[in-house]
This record gives sequence, C-alpha cells and structure tokens, in this order.
Amino acid sequence: MRLLAIFIPLAATVWAAPTDVQALLGLAYAAPPEIAADALLRAAASDKLADRKAKIDLIEQAFQLAGQARERYRRRHIAGAPADSRSGAIDRAARLKLDSLSLRVRAVSALLELDKAKARAMFGRIEVPAPAPLACEEALVYDFTDFYALAAGVASQTFSAEERRLEQHIAFVRPFLLGIVSPAQVAPAARLARSVAATPAQSELLAASFSAGLGNVAADSRSFLASEPAAAEDLDPLAAQRYLARQRAAPQCLGEGLVIDLGAMLGLAGNKQAQEAGPSRVAKLHRYWTSPAAQAMLARGMRLRWGPSGAPGRMPTLEERKSAEWQNQLAETLNELASWKPGPEESEADYFHQRCLFYESLVELTPPGETRDAVVRALIEYLSGSSMQRESPAEWLSHGAELLSRLRLSGDSDGSRLLDAFLRSDNAALALLARLERLAPVPAIPDFAR
Repeated sequence: MRLLAIFIPLAATVWAAPTDVQALLGLAYAAPPEIAADALLRAAASDKLADRKAKIDLIEQAFQLAGQARERYRRRHIAGAPADSRSGAIDRAARLKLDSLSLRVRAVSALLELDKAKARAMFGRIEVPAPAPLACEEALVYDFTDFYALAAGVASQTFSAEERRLEQHIAFVRPFLLGIVSPAQVAPAARLARSVAATPAQSELLAASFSAGLGNVAADSRSFLASEPAAAEDLDPLAAQRYLARQRAAPQCLGEGLVIDLGAMLGLAGNKQAQEAGPSRVAKLHRYWTSPAAQAMLARGMRLRWGPSGAPGRMPTLEERKSAEWQNQLAETLNELASWKPGPEESEADYFHQRCLFYESLVELTPPGETRDAVVRALIEYLSGSSMQRESPAEWLSHGAELLSRLRLSGDSDGSRLLDAFLRSDNAALALLARLERLAPVPAIPDFAR
C-alpha cells in the first residue's frame, strides 16, 4: 500500500514522458523499493526526459522509496579481506549505492542541479548517521564519505550572499561536526570542516565544533582501524588525546590489511594492546569455495579456464573453446552446476553468491553463440527464482548488473541479443535493469577506485 501511495502521484506526473521512460517506470512499480528508487534517479538523469518538473517529481519519489531500503548505510569490507567471501559480496553490492542513505544522498545531489532551495530542504530531511560500534569480528565497516561530501556541496551551493553574511552556512555545517559518533565519520567530517568557505573566526568555530564532536565518538577499534586519519591540524591536541584514549579502551582488533596509527601521527605513544589480542579480535571473513561441493565446482571451473591441470597458465584460445572437447566439458559442468546444492556449513546467501559467480565466469569463458545464450538464460532463471531478491535486493541485483556491465565493456557483438534475454524475463527487476542499461547505463568504475 505504501508503494502504491508513492506511485499514484508519480503516474500522474510522467504521463507525457517518452514511451521507453513510461515502460521503465511501469517496471519500477513492481521492483523492490531500493531498485525502484535507483531506476527513478537514473530515469531523471536521462536526456530522454526533458521536463524539469517531471525530473523533480521522480527525484522526490526516489527519496521517499529510499526510506524502505533493506540496508540503512553503505558498508565496505576491510582492507585485505578477500573478494571471494561474504564481506566481498556485500562490498560489491554496496557499489550500487542502494542503501537508504546513499539513495537519499543521490537524490539530493540530483536535485542540486535542478532546484537548489528544494535540494537544501530535502537534505534537511535526511537523518544524520548514527551507527553503533562494531565488534572486532566484523569484516565490514561503514562508509559515510558521500554524505559529508554532499553536506559540503549543499553548504557551498545553496546559501545566498545575504545568508552567508548572517553566517547561516556555518550554522548549517556545525551540527554535522558536533554530531559525529563513530570513527568512520571523523575523516569525512574533518574534510567537511575544511571545505567550507569561512573567515578565520568562522574557521576557528568550525574547528572547535569538530574537536567537540570528537568527544561524542564511541570506542570502536574495528571502525577506527579502518578509518582514514584526519589531518593533524584539524585535531585539537587535548581532544585528540581523549579521542585516542577511548579508542584504546575498546577491545583492540586485528585482521586489518590497513592499520592507521593516529597516535603516531600526532607524536603520541603507540599502543601495544593490539599485538597481544586473541583470536576473537580478528575479523571473520567467511571465505568462499571452502565446502567440499564448492571446491569440486571450483576445480571444474579451473579446468575449463586453464586446461586439464586446472593450474593457472595459458588460457585456451577462442578456437580451442569452440572445439567439441571443450564444449562437452562445458556441458558436463553445466549439468553439475544444475545439481549443486549448498553444504550444511553454507548459508543460502553464500551459496547464492558462489553459484552466480560461477555462472558469470562461464558467460565470460563461453564463445558467443547458442551455448552462451543458454548460460545467460540459466543465470536469469536462477536469479528469478532466488529468495535473495526479497531478502537482500542489492546483493541480488549486483550479479545481473555485473553481467550487463561486462557485456557493455567487452563490445561484444552479441551484447544486444543477450540484453534482450533480460528484457524478456518474467522478472520485473531484471527487465528493469535491462531497460536502464539501454536508457541510462552506469559508467564502469575500476575496482581500485571503488
């Protein structure tokens, strides 16, 4: 009923939109809220929709839908964590920015280009992040970079000269500096404080607000280790020492690939507690391809990719992969994949991600033609029947998005036909993904930049 209440006014607004945009919006109605919100934002950004009011209405509806997203904040896995793991799967899904906060940040960013006053008002409707401390076992940490960067954009773009004279832009920024509660917010908030155009006196006020905010930051070793160091000049020495003392009072975590020693940076004594921590202080990574059934499938996949030995080396050429021998091996692998069941030690989500990753690898390996079309259809059928669409829409969608992105970047001559397979799917969200790929494709982001 809540979705219906959102889409009824939307339908009245965009009735004159181009046919392809109307079809896209019809599919969005049947998709999970976060996927629908993403679709509306991408449609609003498309050149196909020229009407400014319609764009604003789409952004407003996306903002409302974002409140129903399953994930509240964006999370990334800690440095050094393997990509083929539970945290790696969530990290890949997080790149789509379908959590509630990211979607609302995207909505305000889009509105800034159309109506700055409305954008500032909409930003004021976003709840300031207030994440709870993380246990050392967590392999995922929060990422609030986009939120604080947007706050800087709103501060710099939406206040008139008269409002600045009255220091309203300073009053706007201060609550975000005073309200930090997690080490994950410290560096982004510091950048926000530095970015504001201010007089020397105003800059001192912002620095004092930031230092006061440090007093609210909870002890959280996992988030602290994963966070960037704020520039030393942004930290009042006394506030910094108190902040570090709270972080040292927390159970000291291990298992990070990237460890920031803020104390050393400030010339303070180091902490040796982390070196003495026990196994419970290490992140649980939940690596993939460890169950007997998963290892057997992985071995089959390695033989397809590298030859009979399965050891990395020379990959079979395209002609070799067209041979009857390789095609027979592929058929056997597909039969094995169809009967692969999760082991008792695997969650349904972990099994889902491994199976999808395997399908994606087969699509990449299989020469263009009917056989590869069949692999794509098998993946679509598996995605369509998976309960992950309800339980974690962003994780579910990430595999379809990854496949379409690979096809687009490859310049594959069969890409259009394979995209049609998504369009013909009985699954509204997959068909929506394909329409978005044609209407407003998302630029690829290199792994190192994500």
